[in-house]
Amino acid sequence: MSPLFHGWTSFARCGVGILCLLWPSAVVAQESASQGRFADQLYTTPATALRSIELPREHVERYSQALLQAYLRFYQVTEASLLYRGERVDYIRSIVATLDDNLDRSEYFDFIRVRAFEANTPIAHALPSGILLVSHSLVQVTRSEDALAGALAHELSHLDLGHVLRIPRAMVHQGRRIEELRPSDWTDLITHPYTLDEELAADASALRWLRAAGWDPALYGQYLLRRSKDQRFAQRWFHGHLAPALFLSELKHPELERRLQAMRQQGVTLAPRAAAGGP
Repeated sequence: MSPLFHGWTSFARCGVGILCLLWPSAVVAQESASQGRFADQLYTTPATALRSIELPREHVERYSQALLQAYLRFYQVTEASLLYRGERVDYIRSIVATLDDNLDRSEYFDFIRVRAFEANTPIAHALPSGILLVSHSLVQVTRSEDALAGALAHELSHLDLGHVLRIPRAMVHQGRRIEELRPSDWTDLITHPYTLDEELAADASALRWLRAAGWDPALYGQYLLRRSKDQRFAQRWFHGHLAPALFLSELKHPELERRLQAMRQQGVTLAPRAAAGGP
């Protein structure tokens, strides 16, 4: 067998393996799209109607716990594998402690509870009950404490600005019960958690927090720019047909370009600085 043929068959086997791995996620994505996005149905509720809806703390806790379980299923992580302590968790918690000074205390949580876990994609999600889910991959790909602080500040800003409560409030307004949600509904809420306006507001808040704490917002912006380039590559590779779980929450962000534009308008330099003393 020629080396060329051997290489081709190895590539083909690898390709089939990848397709088998990704196919279930693609089916879920296509099924969700064919039925209409559950999140879109919730977005139709006017914001003015949501502000007046009071949520008991017990309801927010139940929703947050159900959402946590949905995240764990989505990223194929067991609750027992969540890390509450350790060097990595302490590092994340030290950054959160600095950012925490910007948070208005909520009736739904007393303090931020960091939960770290292993995942192949950089992840940070804030739950209404004050839980902050962070993957170790996020710590690695941000490449600097400033960029990591920016990613965490963005998620905590969603919590501080009340964005995390819009969906549970809309569910109450539309008479939907937590127990009635299907797995595809939870997947939709995970992959489409916020509107573009909410993303822009969270970015603006995160930039203020970073500057107040002495972190460089440019490094956070440059991290988002790298993610944008990675997403464009992934979109070309999958041609919009196969959307594996690894990319579902990323490919739905064409608005990332709009976020980067807004950051430029707020004075954030996205081009990396030249190294001092270079040739």
